[in-house]
Amino acid sequence: MEAYLDNAATTKPSRAVIEKVCSSLGELWGNTSSLHRVGMAADDAVTEARAAVASAIGALKEEIIFNASASEGNNQVIKSFIREGAHFITTSTEHPSVMRSMEQAERSGVEVTRLKSDRFGNFDMDELRSSIRKNTSLVSVMMVNNETGAINPIGEVAAAIRESGSRARLHVDAVQGLMKLPVDVRKTGVDFMTASAHKVHGPKGVGMLFVRKGLKLESLVHGGSHEMGMRAGTLNVSGILGFAESIREMREKTDEHYSRAYVLKGRLIGELSGVDGIVLNSPLETTSPYILSISAPFLRGEVLLRYLSEKGVCVSTGSACSSNSTKDSHVLTAMGLSQKEIKGSIRLSISAMTTDDEIEYALGAMKEAFSFLRRK
Repeated sequence: MEAYLDNAATTKPSRAVIEKVCSSLGELWGNTSSLHRVGMAADDAVTEARAAVASAIGALKEEIIFNASASEGNNQVIKSFIREGAHFITTSTEHPSVMRSMEQAERSGVEVTRLKSDRFGNFDMDELRSSIRKNTSLVSVMMVNNETGAINPIGEVAAAIRESGSRARLHVDAVQGLMKLPVDVRKTGVDFMTASAHKVHGPKGVGMLFVRKGLKLESLVHGGSHEMGMRAGTLNVSGILGFAESIREMREKTDEHYSRAYVLKGRLIGELSGVDGIVLNSPLETTSPYILSISAPFLRGEVLLRYLSEKGVCVSTGSACSSNSTKDSHVLTAMGLSQKEIKGSIRLSISAMTTDDEIEYALGAMKEAFSFLRRK
């Protein structure tokens, strides 16, 4: 048997998504910029898909930019605000695409304030409020942490910016929140938001960037006037249609999927908390039910990962974008974990497709691994 518990890295495309992508490759292969029937048919399909994605987050269809990934969108937002003497605010636990873009901003003369994290990945709202200045132009805070599942109070962040009188814009990486938690860009006051299709059972190579009406970003890729002039290049029609299909599917059962994930994560926590030496980094009540970070200080995470992989259990040692790196997790480091806890950490992540049998099989394999590897 296999148990796939690495859904924060990528999710399995649904059957409906696969069928949509395959059929559109054969039937809607036109260039959306072309003015003939073939191109217009593709353009009409993309317009419908854009409306579906927009509706899911409370946006207008003209506020949705399609791109290749959330990492691209994160880069585009942050780099569009780089000006010498500007001030950005972010957290110390962001995704590498935000973290590296912030470092690039610093090299270009921007001052970056990184909010401190507590033991479970939360930042202090008072520190955020006191960090906002007259020259603060961008606040970048992820919705759900990709390593621990820590949930950030996006609505409160937006309110704090407004109440300060600042003209700073709010950017949110919603990759691990889309179709898992309630997302409404109007109610929360978000200015820019990014997400990826492959994290919601859609195809890889397509992402979404919400840009509030009236705002404009610099294009990372210069060329034609595609995507409201903010993203040049011929559109990935089949990928976009697959993305919209995954959104339609997930949207119908978001609450049901959340409740089920909560039960499954609770099962994992209930069993693993009884294993001597195991440290839980993702409390059930305050983090996403889809992500669980644990530490086994008595062994190394990559050793546990390989052992589990041989048993057919797929997990990760942290962010999929950094899992091949030998560096310690910057997220767990910011949370104040010990070196042994960081080195011995793994991430288990659930999806709408995760079964009870997978959870039970994974628990059995992990208990066996802990017992065997502890003796080595």
